[in-house]
Amino acid sequence: MKFAMYLRLTILFFIIILSGCSSKSWVANFVKYNDVIYHVSDEKIERVGYKLAEVKQYIDVEGDIPNLSSNEYREGTEIYSIDGIDTRQAIAVKVGKNKYIKLVSNDKK
Repeated sequence: MKFAMYLRLTILFFIIILSGCSSKSWVANFVKYNDVIYHVSDEKIERVGYKLAEVKQYIDVEGDIPNLSSNEYREGTEIYSIDGIDTRQAIAVKVGKNKYIKLVSNDKK
C-alpha cells in the first residue's frame, strides 16, 4: 500500500519537473529576414525607414530556420529598415507603439 503511494508521488514529481523544462534552448534570439539571421540587440531605434515584412512563424525548437521566422518575436511582428543603415547590416522590429529594437546581422557580404 505504501509502495503504491510512493510510486504515485514519484511519478507526479517527475511529471511536474519535466513539464517545467522548456524546449527553447537557442544561443541567441534572432529574426531571419531575406535568408539572413539577425541577432536581437538591446539598442533602441528612434527612427526607422520603411516596413520590410512581418514575422510569419515563431519557432521554439532548434532545427531548420525558415525565412521570416523568429525565436523571440511572434507572428505579425513588423520588420523595418533603419534609416542610413544597409539592411544587410541591421534591421529593426516594432515592439510597441513607436518603439523599435535593432537587430544586427553577422552576414559578411
